Amino acid sequence: MTDTQRDEILLNLVDKLDKNIEFTKKIDDKLNENIEFTKKIDDKLNENIEFTKKIDDKLNENIEFTKKINDKLDENIEFTKKIDDKLNENIEFTKRIHNSVAVIEEEHGTKLEALFDGYKANSEKLDNIQQDISNIYSILNKHEDQIYLLKSN
Repeated sequence: MTDTQRDEILLNLVDKLDKNIEFTKKIDDKLNENIEFTKKIDDKLNENIEFTKKIDDKLNENIEFTKKINDKLDENIEFTKKIDDKLNENIEFTKRIHNSVAVIEEEHGTKLEALFDGYKANSEKLDNIQQDISNIYSILNKHEDQIYLLKSN
């Protein structure tokens, strides 16, 4: 093998290594995008938690109001029937809110699971690329040794 051929092989290997490094950087960029997206989802979940806390506060206010109304129920039976209807509406509203929160939690859980699956796949791809690069370096070192032996003979 001539020096020119050896140089061409080495340049080709270096070029491939550069391409692998660029590819690895792109994967790293995508992983960072996934992390940012996950952070946004976490922020949305925190917003949903805050919203749920506000709803809980409102429900607690409704409970206090209902207690006051119950104190006056003894005074007027017709008034009691109207308040009872409103209380049933509040219970149904609470059930709808509870169901909505459960749906939101389920949807976000599914999305997070998909994100983590994507992250895992990208991580596995990076591991494979790193192994390929290690193999290329090993081959390069072996070739350098062979070139050295050829030159010394």
